[in-house]
Amino acid sequence: MSVKIRVVQDQRTVSRVLARMDCQCIIGGQSHDAQVINLSLKGAYLSAKFHPPKSSDVEIALKTSLLKKTLILEGKVLRVGMGMSENGNRYRFGVRFHYSPLELTELINKLISQPKSFSGF
Repeated sequence: MSVKIRVVQDQRTVSRVLARMDCQCIIGGQSHDAQVINLSLKGAYLSAKFHPPKSSDVEIALKTSLLKKTLILEGKVLRVGMGMSENGNRYRFGVRFHYSPLELTELINKLISQPKSFSGF
């Protein structure tokens, strides 16, 4: 009897960085509070109380002490699910960016070099 072993490979082309940063999501002209859980050059994984429609366009405004000005990221909601957090049930959703501005690279580099206790707020 032979057993085939399946190896699951990570299909991401770029690594994610833990971010945990407050942000504003603008979807359909309405602004919502959210939190970036992790971030990469191609997208982000967010948590919020609102349910973003799948495939909707989203603008994410990140204001952090790590950058001189607010970083605006534009993308599309790829998937939506539910998750538990210390704040109760929240929607979790993945966003793929339309493009990656230079400031995003700067932010990711600074997040990588921060001590683990840095929260980004």
